[in-house]
Amino acid sequence: MLENGVVHLSAIGGFGNVYLIRKFPVLFNSDLASKFKVVSVADIYDEERLKDRKSIDDLFEEIKSSRIKEKELKPEIEKSLYILKGKLLDRSLPYFQLNKDSPVIPYELFGLFDRLDGNAVVDVSAPNKYHLSLAEQVLRRNVSLLLEKPAVISSREADELGILLRSSNLNGTKLIDAEHYSHYGNVRYYIDHFESYISQFGKVTGMELSIREDEDFSSGRNRETVERSKSGGGIWLDTGIHIMAFLRNIGAGIDWNSAEVQPYKSLDKDIQDAKYGETRMDVELDVKEEKNFSKNCHVKASVGKSFAKKDKSKCFVVYHINGKVEMDIVTKELRVYDKKNEEYLLQSSKPFEEDAFYNVFRDLHECITQDVAPLTSLSKALDNVRDVFRVYDKAGSKLIMGDYN
Repeated sequence: MLENGVVHLSAIGGFGNVYLIRKFPVLFNSDLASKFKVVSVADIYDEERLKDRKSIDDLFEEIKSSRIKEKELKPEIEKSLYILKGKLLDRSLPYFQLNKDSPVIPYELFGLFDRLDGNAVVDVSAPNKYHLSLAEQVLRRNVSLLLEKPAVISSREADELGILLRSSNLNGTKLIDAEHYSHYGNVRYYIDHFESYISQFGKVTGMELSIREDEDFSSGRNRETVERSKSGGGIWLDTGIHIMAFLRNIGAGIDWNSAEVQPYKSLDKDIQDAKYGETRMDVELDVKEEKNFSKNCHVKASVGKSFAKKDKSKCFVVYHINGKVEMDIVTKELRVYDKKNEEYLLQSSKPFEEDAFYNVFRDLHECITQDVAPLTSLSKALDNVRDVFRVYDKAGSKLIMGDYN
């Protein structure tokens, strides 16, 4: 019998990159291990490939070479893989095979929840194009849902899922978006204390939001992030959605008439086919004036891959009337500056060491067991997708081909 407060979790897409390098490490190697019990894993691999130690070892070697993008695995990842393999080998963790082209969650997987005491959640961490179908299957079984970003891959799908949510008898189930940038410790701290920063430094006057990586598209996983048929778009849907989520989470209303958008596509030989979308997006827009945002509050956002190392940047900078706050995603620091005599003086710097997905699952646990409203709800996720496609509409046919460094 499980203790009260333990959440039973089924991992759909549990052999994918996100689960193996981010989610299992925090679920198995932190205090979350006492708050969650992973009760099943589902993925596309044949069940025969998990019948004994040799077949499981062979499968994991294949997965590590084809689905994990890290060349060198951190100790916590290796440890979680060891734990996962042990659970699969001793049959304490059931595995369910999904159809690669049309995944259907087996009845037996949901049956596990029926036989267990406690709360239940299905985490859909499958490829983007299956999110709507899998989410619908979970919702119809009246089970709580954690859904990877982007929740859906088009405005039409956002409308479909919205209609489904309004017509379903959710009966207290929790619906959460796994948009993880809002859960980086420094970003989350700023969001949670936004009103305090307004009180101390005044209204927001502008923002510079960048997620610029030096990775190229030589790996199949990175190519899939901009392959339209699989992802639903290019880099803006895959990564720019974090920009839209941050703006929404601090209550920034967008003046869409002001939006200026420029998409680019690298000359990387691996993505020249028209089936691949943009690899960089630069967006500028104004935020509507209101109590926390000043007149002429301007946002500059830049998202993309294949940048030179010197241009790599993962940082959210928010300017206030009397200061600024920098949230460095790489160093996990929150740097706060006070404006005096037009000079910015360092006020404080605090690192937030926990992984973003640790905070995603911490929020999920509180949401389910304590009835706390999630920061990243599914309703917000649908609005974020709609915003992403409004940006695409603004981009129109402006795509520029060429190396942009």
